[in-house]
Amino acid sequence: MARPNFVDHHVTGQSSIPRFIEDKWLGGERTGDHSFDGIAGPLDNMLNFGPGIHSSRFFLEPVTGQR
Repeated sequence: MARPNFVDHHVTGQSSIPRFIEDKWLGGERTGDHSFDGIAGPLDNMLNFGPGIHSSRFFLEPVTGQR
């Protein structure tokens, strides 16, 4: 979940997304040889993975997209 009322000043780019995935689910192991995800800015600062975050889940209607 995105952190409310927060501005992150780290430089990020498209390669920050693979870095985020590698950091969270691959233990920081980089998947590409000399790829830019190794030097990409992190996305962790702008996201909140604290306790109770998943308690506010809701489902959308597949057809209408409404709650």
